[in-house]
Amino acid sequence: MDNMKGKRDNSIKRARASKPASGGTTSSNRSEHVHRRRILPAQCVEPRVKPSEGTVAAMQERSVTPALQSVPSMLIEASIDAIRRPPPLEVSPSKPRMSAARRPAPSVVGGQHHHRGKHKRPSRNGQPQSRWKRLTSFLFSREEFEDLDNSFSSPADSAKVTDSQRRTARMIERLPLPTWAKYSLFDVLDFMSRKRVHFVVLVLAVLMFAMAPESMMEDVAGSFTVDEEARPGLTFFNKYNKGSPHLPRRHPVAIIPGFITSALEVWDTSLPCARQKSFFSGFRQRMFGPQMIYLILSDPQCWLDLFSMDKKTGMDRNDTKVRADSGFASVDFFVPGYWVWAKVLINLADIGYDPQSMAVITYDWRLSPGKAHERDGLFYQVRNNLRFLCRKNRKRAVVISHSYGTTVALAFFWWAEQREAGFMDRHVAYYVNVGGVSLGVGKAASSMLLGDARDTLNIPWAARKMLDTFISQEARYGLSRSWSSLVSMLPRGCEEAWSGLTVLPNGTSLGTRGTARLIRSECRRSGHEGCVREVDSFLETVDDLPSLPQAPNTTVACLYGVGLPAETGYYLMSNPDEANTETLYVGNSSVFDNTTSHGVRMSDGDDTVPLVSLAYMCRAVNGWSRNVGRVVTREFNHSITGASSLNLRGGKQSAKHVDILGNYELIETILKIASGVDEEGVENPEADEFRYTDVDTGETSTLQRRVHDRIYSDVDLVIRGTLLNCMRKKNRPIRPIENYDDDNDFL
Repeated sequence: MDNMKGKRDNSIKRARASKPASGGTTSSNRSEHVHRRRILPAQCVEPRVKPSEGTVAAMQERSVTPALQSVPSMLIEASIDAIRRPPPLEVSPSKPRMSAARRPAPSVVGGQHHHRGKHKRPSRNGQPQSRWKRLTSFLFSREEFEDLDNSFSSPADSAKVTDSQRRTARMIERLPLPTWAKYSLFDVLDFMSRKRVHFVVLVLAVLMFAMAPESMMEDVAGSFTVDEEARPGLTFFNKYNKGSPHLPRRHPVAIIPGFITSALEVWDTSLPCARQKSFFSGFRQRMFGPQMIYLILSDPQCWLDLFSMDKKTGMDRNDTKVRADSGFASVDFFVPGYWVWAKVLINLADIGYDPQSMAVITYDWRLSPGKAHERDGLFYQVRNNLRFLCRKNRKRAVVISHSYGTTVALAFFWWAEQREAGFMDRHVAYYVNVGGVSLGVGKAASSMLLGDARDTLNIPWAARKMLDTFISQEARYGLSRSWSSLVSMLPRGCEEAWSGLTVLPNGTSLGTRGTARLIRSECRRSGHEGCVREVDSFLETVDDLPSLPQAPNTTVACLYGVGLPAETGYYLMSNPDEANTETLYVGNSSVFDNTTSHGVRMSDGDDTVPLVSLAYMCRAVNGWSRNVGRVVTREFNHSITGASSLNLRGGKQSAKHVDILGNYELIETILKIASGVDEEGVENPEADEFRYTDVDTGETSTLQRRVHDRIYSDVDLVIRGTLLNCMRKKNRPIRPIENYDDDNDFL
């Protein structure tokens, strides 16, 4: 007990401080105005500061030996943190320091532990508190939080700083973050580590779950769910095959994914910015995996360097090796929860498909088809997959491409026909083009010129400033110009369809050829020699229509969405930042009219690709109907009817560029083509249309086995009315290479 009393006296003495004598104030009065001082770490202390004369006199009066004291200096972060704190408590012998309501340690009297549960805890006015009041006080009373400075171990802070806070502070100190971010992160983590915060969050979560309607939870979960109960694959046999699981004919399926929708992995890198990260393993880390997402947030320039191509060659950088992942897992989800091809794959599996009858052909979508074949042998891979599927299943294949995958598929068919005449006709029964960029896409041009698209040009000014601070415009278009795939997706084929693709500050309007030349000059200015060579090659065929080989036994099905605005042109202005000599143009976001918003001209499309690029080769008289036996066009009108606003992917009737891969009607169309149901409808027209009654609901509807044309837009009027010069172009035939045999080139 004597020891405890001595400690208490010492603590009271330490709490006392002196002020310079002023007026009639005595030392006893001064002790009542002393406040508790916040202690800073040792590195923030200025040593050997002499006390004032008044302080020395007061200390001598109380028989205290004066000594040199240390006065903490004020840091900016500490002052900001002090602003957030509640006012300090007065401490004096008559007013001992009292903390906010905390859970006290059990007292020991006579060897017996006295717990709170046995007696009511007295309040400040001496009246006992009920349990409910004590619970409220425990949850919502003020609590003294520590900050990052005070969370390192020191003798003065050891009694009040917990081990958890020290571990959190040490962990945050190692992170490559700016100082302000470290302080903010510590405050958040320290706050969320409190038990009372956990309890409140738990109570709120339980209440929200109990009060929310069941349908709302299903709508939110539906954005990420793939294994749906009413998906087309589960009802297909009953609707189109009389309930029998045995399909009369089933074509093997080869899928060619599009831009960004297949995974890329880092196989090796010697970039110092990546190697210095303690978390970075450097092997098979996906482009948008957890570690890479953290790298984007902590060091975005390092992430850009990892996935950019060499400026001079357009191929791999010397210090980094990135390759495409393979297999179904590389295309089913973009990131966890965000499905891409997962719904198509599971519905094909529902009607009997497996890895022996279905293949996914992945590739490095940063490269143009020619460069991907040069580095990785892409066309050999596609050809070998098709040959295997056809021989294994004894049927011709169905090739499905999406977005940029259409450009890859067209380049492969051209390459294969030059080396093996009739390859497409012998191996491909159906070519299904889903949202293909057959005549290019405007976003490719804006990305290479400005490093921007509608998504970044339309954001508010403050958000734009934050984006430019996080990733500069020069870094964005530098990455785009290193990817030769964007050159392959530049608008092409029809100057009338892309009139006014780029409008310069002086009002000059550029089409496909003029925009490509402008991009070439900008690539030359920024030192992207590979981009310059790629654009030169592109300009040689910019006016040609992307024709297919002669394949009278092949059917082409064009499936795409309409009813959503897509980009078709951009207004530019001179860079207002005169000090920035690297960037000549920026988007002119002040232009608005009936078809233009924030300097971006829009037209009908699927939210990414405009209608003329989606449909021209499928609907024009000089399109693919000149090359293959049959062309079918089915448009999917974007509809949110029946879809909840909580469904982030638009529901089963969405026609957006990527979300259309989860559209039930589109999936059912693919199943009809792959299973041979469409062929039955073509061969037996009298059996094409039939009545179907749903067993569960009792509803009766009229169905068709054959895939028919369905047009919602005015694409035919647009083609016949405004694209007359394009319709006069010849569908250029593919000439085979004479006496060519490359199967033994490796010998």
